Parts: sequence; structure tokens; C-alpha cells
Amino acid sequence: MKDFLLKLKAGDYGLAKTYWLYGVVVNIGFRLVDMLLAASYELSILFFFITVGYTYFQIIGIWNAANRYEGLKAWAIIAQGLALIGGLITILAVFAVITGERIFY
Repeated sequence: MKDFLLKLKAGDYGLAKTYWLYGVVVNIGFRLVDMLLAASYELSILFFFITVGYTYFQIIGIWNAANRYEGLKAWAIIAQGLALIGGLITILAVFAVITGERIFY
């Protein structure tokens, strides 16, 4: 798992695979698991922070893969912009969980 996360963070899987598979598809899986864990507050919070840890590697990986991308530059810029937005949303979500504030309605 450590090697996978380090390769993901480095952007070694390429932009398309990093963004679509390790970004979009994995996050859909995370949301499904989160819905299953919703009945247990403690498990849900624990899983939330696991996903936040993964998101750190994912966002940096998307950014790094975009920097290496040799295709149409617009795809790299779009991926980096969406990664930045995802990072900001993650920071807000962490803030909301820690403070108990409702940021997302």
C-alpha cells in the first residue's frame, strides 16, 4: 500500500488513470462505503479521516501527473483546477467535522 500511495502521489500512473480511476472511481466507492457506515458515527468519522488521508495523495498525484502530461495542455489545467477545488472542499469538510459546523447544506 505504501508503494501505491507514493507512486500515486508522484503522478506515476499518468493523468487519465490518476484522475479518473484513482480520483473519480475511488471517491465514488468511498461515498458508497460512507453511506453504509452512516449508522455508526464513530466508524463514519474514522472512515472520513481515512478518506482525507487518501485524498492528500490523490490531489498531489493529480497535480504531478498533470505537470508531466504531454497531451492537450487544457486537460492538465482542468485536472489541476478540479484537484485544487477538491482540496479546498476537503479542507472545508475537515473543518466542519472538527468544529461541528454545517458548511454544506
